[in-house]
Amino acid sequence: MSLVNQTFYTLNGSPNYITFEEYDSEVMYIDSDIEIVMNHMIHKANTYGVKYLNICLNQNAPHYTSFSRLLIKNNFKKQSTTLQVKRALTNIKEPPTVPFSLKGLNTISEKEFKHIWKFSMEGSLNTPSQLSIDEQLDAVKTELGLHWEDSCIAVYKDNQPTGVVMPHIEPGTTNEGRLFYFGLVPEMRGKGLSQPLHYYALYLLKGMGATYYIGSTNIVNTPMIHTFQKNKCAVHRKTDRYCLEMYE
Repeated sequence: MSLVNQTFYTLNGSPNYITFEEYDSEVMYIDSDIEIVMNHMIHKANTYGVKYLNICLNQNAPHYTSFSRLLIKNNFKKQSTTLQVKRALTNIKEPPTVPFSLKGLNTISEKEFKHIWKFSMEGSLNTPSQLSIDEQLDAVKTELGLHWEDSCIAVYKDNQPTGVVMPHIEPGTTNEGRLFYFGLVPEMRGKGLSQPLHYYALYLLKGMGATYYIGSTNIVNTPMIHTFQKNKCAVHRKTDRYCLEMYE
C-alpha cells in the first residue's frame, strides 16, 4: 500500500478536479514522507490533466501542521474548513408523512435538474464551487460512474422547486452513504424543511445499502450544523481543504 492510500481517499472528478481526502488514521508522516505524498498527488493531477487539485487534511492528524505549511509553500491556497459528521443508519425509519415530493431524471430533464441545483447553491454558506453547473454534473458522472442518474433528485413542495438531494454510496466503499449535494432554494430556507428533507435523504441512503452516513458542511454553515444535530449526527472530524490551480 502506498503512503497516499494509507490515509487518503481519492475522489476522481476529472477532467475538472481530483480530491485527496484524509480519513482517520494512526499513520504519522515524517517531513520527507509528506513531500513524497504531496508530489505523488501533484503527479496524479498532472496525469489526469485536471484543472484543480484538492487536498483535504484532517485537523487531528499528527502531521497536520507540517503538511499544511508545505502546501502553502507550494502555492496551495486554503479554501475552507469543513465539519464532518457521522451517523449510523440502522434505526432510520421511513417517515409516515413528508412535506414534499421527489423527482428523478426519469421524470424531469437534466436541464431542469441543473437549474434547481444551481438555484439551491445561491446564497449558500458553503464555499462556492470553482466549477460551472455543467462541470459539476460532469464530476458527478465521473465520480459515481454507472447509475449516477439515481443520485440526482429534485425536491418539490406544492409543485414548486424546493431543492435537491444527491444520495450515493461513496466510491471505494460498499456501505458508506454520502450526499453529493443537499440544499434548498433561497425562498424555501427557514421554513422547517431542512430537517425532514435531510432525514428522508438518510432513509434513501439506507435503501441504497448504506449502514452509516458521513456528512459535511462549511464550519460557518450554522443552519446545516443544526440540521445535523436534529437528526442525531455526531461530529466526526474537521478538515481543511487546500487547492492548487493546475493551469493558472
